[in-house]
Amino acid sequence: MTRQLGPRESSRVTSPTRPQSASLCAFAWLWADAALFDRLHYGWARDPLDALVVLASATVVLWPTRAVAMLLVVAAAQGLAVAVDLPETNNHQLFVAMAAAALLGGAAVELLRERRSTPRRELDVQGVLASAFELFRPAGRGMLVALYAFAVFHKLNFDFFAPATSCASRFLGAFVEDPPPLASHAAIWGSLSVEFLIPVLLLIRRSRRLGVVVGVVFHGVLGGLGYYAFSAALLPFYSLWWVSTGSLGTWPRLQGGRGRVMPDSRGLALLGVLGLLYLTRRQWPTMFEVAAPSAYVVLVIVVVVVLLGKTTGAGESLAPTMERRAASRLLAAIFVGLVAFNGLQPYMGLRTQAVWSMFSNLRTEARQSNHWVMRSSWQPFDYQRDVAVISESSLAGLARASERGQGIVWLELLRRVREAQGRGDEVSVAAIRDGEIYETERIESLAGTSPRWWELRLLRFRPVVREGPTSCDGYVQ
Repeated sequence: MTRQLGPRESSRVTSPTRPQSASLCAFAWLWADAALFDRLHYGWARDPLDALVVLASATVVLWPTRAVAMLLVVAAAQGLAVAVDLPETNNHQLFVAMAAAALLGGAAVELLRERRSTPRRELDVQGVLASAFELFRPAGRGMLVALYAFAVFHKLNFDFFAPATSCASRFLGAFVEDPPPLASHAAIWGSLSVEFLIPVLLLIRRSRRLGVVVGVVFHGVLGGLGYYAFSAALLPFYSLWWVSTGSLGTWPRLQGGRGRVMPDSRGLALLGVLGLLYLTRRQWPTMFEVAAPSAYVVLVIVVVVVLLGKTTGAGESLAPTMERRAASRLLAAIFVGLVAFNGLQPYMGLRTQAVWSMFSNLRTEARQSNHWVMRSSWQPFDYQRDVAVISESSLAGLARASERGQGIVWLELLRRVREAQGRGDEVSVAAIRDGEIYETERIESLAGTSPRWWELRLLRFRPVVREGPTSCDGYVQ
């Protein structure tokens, strides 16, 4: 006679061959891959947090079932690294940090729930993590859809649709030298259509598998062009939509039972390739610029063939309890809301860097919005209206903006000067603001007293195009 499971027992996931655990292993493996590609691009050991990310990610890659709990260590280290570096971060790192916070939040909820009902010595960490992953799945899905929604919405501007300035034309230039206007228009509409189509396909159950394939291949192309750190960061989120036990049948190490202590062969191969790429970057940087994107493209092929090639189901979770369903919805509402708020900041007069506006040609500063819908006059905050012109500067970023004829948001100028002061750098800068000349001494004085701490930590602005259309320069991170 079979014993009837209680609500709590039936909602927990403890077997590594259950669909939820298979999905978790694939998600953790891809998340760790993305973390390693990110560190490969930006530096493996810049500080202890980076070293922790690399070591924990390597553990997950090598033992994706036995060390899947290390995913929480990777997520925590990545989130903390972004928090420490703020506001100096980019789109995919900020997005991953938000997702890491959501995943850790789900783990905290499940851990507290288990502690109330389970003695500490009997706590099933693997089961807690699998249940936390199911709490996180709707939030991760919603965050990905919101990211694409803003990526499309930001591109609805005059300069993105102009072949001479569009970032889509710039990408086309990687394949065709001096492309004709018709080809540029095709690239513009084609790229925008794909980014619009991916979330639509994902939201429709019957087209979900196609949406995953289109998205993964699309980011394979972007990664092959050199933007592999950003593209790799999105791969684990596609596994939230379509990964099941059947799709992992050709990956026996992920299905492995007790006693398997040998590292996964694919993990060993990946780490070997990344190690060689790291050495190549140090010794032969030109070769690295070709080899690193190629390695990412190979990873994409592995994902498409192995994780998606024999999929038998949609990777849906088991029926959750009422309590878990409410917690999952709350988690999704909070973090999808954070993604949306970050995407809305340019139109609110707040930050313009790392706001999901990658490759969009968007401009909202200096009362000159180029967006089809959103007007600068609607901004409730004045940061973007206060723009200075740099006449001379010893700081490389400000000097570059001056050479290009670009302006700089006043708060951004004060932030950069204050950071230089903190490093002990000798600062020389002159700027014109509202027709008034500001010399080094006055700017340094204002930089040391005016900006509030949260403005310095949370707000970051791009150089401002003062006249003419907004080109793709500055939209490549």
